[in-house]
Amino acid sequence: MLSSFSDSTFTKVNLAEMHDVNVKLVLLGDGMSGKTQILIQFGKIITNHLKKLYRIHTKIPEVVNERKEFNTDFSKTKFIRWAKQNGFMVKYGDHLWDLSSISLDIETVGLEDFCIVFPYVFENLTYRLKLYGNDLGGQNIFDHLRAVLGKIMTPDDNLLVVFDKSRRLSCYNSIQQIKEVTGEKISDKLYLNKNLPRLWFIGNKSDLETHIKAKNWCELISKNLSNKLQTATSHSLPSLIDFEKGEILISYEIKNNKVTFPDLEALVYNSIRESDEKYGSNLMSEVNTKSLAREITAQLFHIQRFNKSNDEISDQKSYDLTEFNNLIFKQRPLALQYARPIRILQDNKISDISYDRVRKTWKEYNLNYPVNQKSVEKAIKQAGETNQVLSLMGTYFSTNAIKGDGIRELFDAVIQFNLQEIRNIKLKSSKKFEKRRISRF
Repeated sequence: MLSSFSDSTFTKVNLAEMHDVNVKLVLLGDGMSGKTQILIQFGKIITNHLKKLYRIHTKIPEVVNERKEFNTDFSKTKFIRWAKQNGFMVKYGDHLWDLSSISLDIETVGLEDFCIVFPYVFENLTYRLKLYGNDLGGQNIFDHLRAVLGKIMTPDDNLLVVFDKSRRLSCYNSIQQIKEVTGEKISDKLYLNKNLPRLWFIGNKSDLETHIKAKNWCELISKNLSNKLQTATSHSLPSLIDFEKGEILISYEIKNNKVTFPDLEALVYNSIRESDEKYGSNLMSEVNTKSLAREITAQLFHIQRFNKSNDEISDQKSYDLTEFNNLIFKQRPLALQYARPIRILQDNKISDISYDRVRKTWKEYNLNYPVNQKSVEKAIKQAGETNQVLSLMGTYFSTNAIKGDGIRELFDAVIQFNLQEIRNIKLKSSKKFEKRRISRF
């Protein structure tokens, strides 16, 4: 728990004498790994922390009318005036204080700025701590932004790398992004390079990792998907562009005993939605469902390609793993990859003709039919086998950003490490100054 967040430390906060400290953070990681959710959750924690502090330092009783004192029009409340007077704020992009309206159904486009300022007690001193920086979109189209950020980040900055513990390929993409920013591969050299920003590794979605490994859940999805492949002639395609028009119905057929990658991905998506409802869990949000559908379909493709004899593999020299992975990570998840075709579909009420353009993009990566249940269960299992990848990181924080588990511990570690470094630097500077003064006599 954050040292200045416990009830016993509220009275130790010295608002009259705060030491200003700035700590810069950059959040990096694959798309939909939960970077924005981590920041939003931390922003909510800080807002609640400040409200409690406000009550204590202004001697407002706990039974105060919450709706009246902290109404939705924050700009008119006494709390906000008090926060402004002390220089406190919680801001993400254009959202100030109220972060609940930020949509997590779409990925961060480019990068978003954030700034969170609050009092923090460390070793009996009160700091007005300013956490600020950038939340960087995970899509590969932003590789150039990562390269630029890598050049301007300093050893005093903090690079928080987020991994989705439910998606193996996603974790590899986060590792690739570390290389893009730092210019270094994951090795001892990465950790020993003092010219790099401070690295913090986070394994997010710990609850989802456990959920997808449940045997009943895997069996429901594989059975559901198998039935769809045998009987369905169409599938619904989710849209992020216009929720009012609903989902698009796409027809398909299995040709030459092959299933196209996008068709199978959409069928997996629908199987997860229906199966998770039967399983009785609300963990599968739209974001998680779409992201995992892409991962499971990719794993099915890997199983098909690499579970062959050596002779069969040698006959497929045209298969390019790098090109396939580039397609996987070009835009994610499922609905975003189809964003442009969906707009055409919705504007012109055309379905299959436009959707065929998507199929052509993946024409080299069709899957053999039938796709059996054992293969689906194996693909789900492989999708969630992320511990081996995360072990490359060494020490990492495990979080469940939706529930807030591990968020305080993560930021507590980052904050205290930075404050200790600042104090060490000041101490060294003071000693050097004393030595210079002595040398003059």
